[in-house]
Amino acid sequence: MNKKEYSNEKLVIFDMIGTLTTNPHLISQILHLMMPNISINLLRREYWDYRVSRIDRDTFWKNIGIPNSESFEEKFLNNIHFKKGVLEMARAMKGKYKLAILSNIPKEWGAFLIKEYSLDSIFDEIVFSGDYKMKKPKVGLYKVLINKFPDISSNNMYFVDDDLEDLETGGRLGMNTIWLKSGQISDSYVPNYVIEDISEIESLITKECV
Repeated sequence: MNKKEYSNEKLVIFDMIGTLTTNPHLISQILHLMMPNISINLLRREYWDYRVSRIDRDTFWKNIGIPNSESFEEKFLNNIHFKKGVLEMARAMKGKYKLAILSNIPKEWGAFLIKEYSLDSIFDEIVFSGDYKMKKPKVGLYKVLINKFPDISSNNMYFVDDDLEDLETGGRLGMNTIWLKSGQISDSYVPNYVIEDISEIESLITKECV
């Protein structure tokens, strides 16, 4: 059997929430502040089901006490902001590398952010947990993305995330893992690279790909 030949292209995969955006926790850092009288455990439980499409959007909002959610949801989503300069950096990388997003987020919220920030004009592929009914660190979601780039070997894929558990799955699949340093501590997994700020990505990838 002939060994599969891959292109020399490099793929840079970004987690979105907390890696590209300012708030790493949509529920505790945004939604709960807007709904302080609602149990954080209830919000988290319903969100867990919503982001993998176990419940639909209307059910999510109804279950947390917002039956007429359209204006409230828009206000909430407008509180999700991308870090300063990060999309400009991604645009500068586009053309040199293939770019993708792999993120745990409900499909409707993801679609809002794609439209609001024209993400589909920057990233070659965007994979959200809500669209595929599974989330990181389950290997299936990673394989959805990998299969969208059949000509790129996993060892030419660079996965950037602020969560070590999510990076560990990528590492098991052969990806180069880059940890955007957060408050996590892990004795069980060591990523290939560690960065302090997302702005370091362009220079790191450029250096490694020379």
